Amino acid sequence: MLRFAARSAAALAKPAQFTFSTNHGVMQNLALLHFALAFPTLPLAEQHAAFAFARLRDQLRFHVSDEGVVLEHSPAYQRSGLARFGRALRYLTLLDMPIPAEWWAKYEKAKAFYGNLRRPDDTLPIFGDTGAERESIGRSSRW
Repeated sequence: MLRFAARSAAALAKPAQFTFSTNHGVMQNLALLHFALAFPTLPLAEQHAAFAFARLRDQLRFHVSDEGVVLEHSPAYQRSGLARFGRALRYLTLLDMPIPAEWWAKYEKAKAFYGNLRRPDDTLPIFGDTGAERESIGRSSRW
């Protein structure tokens, strides 16, 4: 099990396997941070976390605009991108890694933009990949 986890982390860290410009790359980095949290004593855990953080630093300049818009093409991606961004902040906090101040501001703007997208009945506008499903989180949920 531990060898499999280490091999999986090594695969996620391979530059040739990295997808920079989509949410898939963000997920790859979250997986590396998760690996470091789950297996802190395995070799390369700290290096994988540092590597994921460096890649996220580059990605978040592109993936979430300064206005807080997740640069994908639908409201559902704003919702999932916001959740991934929040998870990244939590993982970095748990790993005791410094979070750039501009990330907090960007995260707050992303939450506000998502709040503006949500309609009074807790649905999102239907365009791009967003369908007519109701929100799985309620209005009072906090990110």
